[in-house]
Amino acid sequence: MSLDTSGPIRILVVDDEPDLELLIRQKFRREIRDRELDFRFAPDGLEALEKVNSDGGLDIILSDINMPRMDGLTLLSRLADMELTLKTVIVSAYGDMENIRTAMNRGAFDFVTKPINFEDLRKTVDKTWKEVCLIRSAEDSRKHLALLQRELDIANRIQLSTLPSNFPAFPDRSEFDLYATMIPAQEVGGDFYDFFMIDEEQLGFVVGDVSGKGVGAAMFMAITKTLLKATAVQGNPAQTCVRHVNKVLYPESVRGLFVTAFYGILDIETGVVNYCNAGHNHPYVLRSNGEVELVEPPKGLALCLTDDFHYKAGQINLTKGDTLFMYTDGEPKDLIKDYLDWILGPDGQKIVAEFSGLPAAPTTMDIAAISRTAVEDFREERVDSVFIAYTDFINTLSQKATVRPLLPFNAAISGNVAEASVGSLATKGARFEYIYEPSAEEILDALIPRFTELQVYQAILESLASEHSARMVAMRNATDSAKSLIETLTLVRNKARQAAITGELLDIAGGAEALKQVSA
Repeated sequence: MSLDTSGPIRILVVDDEPDLELLIRQKFRREIRDRELDFRFAPDGLEALEKVNSDGGLDIILSDINMPRMDGLTLLSRLADMELTLKTVIVSAYGDMENIRTAMNRGAFDFVTKPINFEDLRKTVDKTWKEVCLIRSAEDSRKHLALLQRELDIANRIQLSTLPSNFPAFPDRSEFDLYATMIPAQEVGGDFYDFFMIDEEQLGFVVGDVSGKGVGAAMFMAITKTLLKATAVQGNPAQTCVRHVNKVLYPESVRGLFVTAFYGILDIETGVVNYCNAGHNHPYVLRSNGEVELVEPPKGLALCLTDDFHYKAGQINLTKGDTLFMYTDGEPKDLIKDYLDWILGPDGQKIVAEFSGLPAAPTTMDIAAISRTAVEDFREERVDSVFIAYTDFINTLSQKATVRPLLPFNAAISGNVAEASVGSLATKGARFEYIYEPSAEEILDALIPRFTELQVYQAILESLASEHSARMVAMRNATDSAKSLIETLTLVRNKARQAAITGELLDIAGGAEALKQVSA
């Protein structure tokens, strides 16, 4: 996107003197003929505003101060509210410092004095036009960057949507658990991961990194990830899959682009991982007894560096409680420490599941896995109790951190439900006899998960409302702060300009006085 400066400079002259139009057209007849300048005229501020609204192509306004109906100072105030990219030059009587200072405070870019020196006016027009071009170019760039940022945000969401994000990934499999996340260095990047069931007893997983960052790396990442999965689900050994992917990618890659990848196949029954490392960082094994082991050889060449390479396979033996830790960037020791802090929690409590990627407006279906995990862990006695922590929305300016029991049911909750159900009948001494069909146990088995789901859903809605409210207040405060800063900086800029103008006027006045003395 570029700024078009090929046309004439469009100037609106606002003055009630009828002879000024003829004088300007005479003095600038060559510039008008050569289409360097294009003048329009208005007798007062009101008609000038009409022309500004009807003709959006104006560049400069040259305005007198004293005019009927609407003067130049009022015109300046009205123009400031319209957020235009044009600039205004004020025409003032010689030595009228008070009006000049007022005009500059109201947004005038420069001024000329009467009687008008047309050579000086042309220089002022050129200087003002350069400022207009600079502002419009900056606005053009800002819009272009905003559009590019929106496109990158969309690309980021698309890229993240291609990576698995629901955890536990395989809630029906208790033999293993896994978790993965990606934080791009830029809006989009070349890091990737994937995992999938090859068959009932084999889990395939891959971690990789495309050289470079940005959109190009992200596109090549998607191609690599898709091709590897399509090859792996056929049940080929790890080294065969990686070699095939390399042979297919090499002819399609550009010079200097390569991919590192670690692809492994876990035998779920035995805990044996057969893997192939294509130039990627060595993973670590965190043993259940606290020991940390580096998985070293074999390590092969990165993908796309040669048309064919014979990769070797390696093997890792995992036992119950062991963790295979893989990464793309960062210091391994720090990453492992962060992982251990996350998995154990700040108070040493183990985190058994994490649920991320919830939509902005979730439904009960979106949170069903959360409540199901809580109910199943409680029912199987893996936990003694379940608590839910969330931010309770009080009002726009107030949110409260809340922790309350979820399972087993709080007596106060059940009591409130019962009281709400029978209400005034209980106060009249009425007696109730309940008949459960098919049985009380079966009814509770159906009601408890649903009730828990609704409790979790309500807590998430409260948290989302609190988050949106906090963001709204923060954005309003940031906007107010920005406006205050703009006003302060504008005042500082105007003071600096006024000081420079005052100096120029003093020099002019001093020169005129000196000429008078010499003439005398």
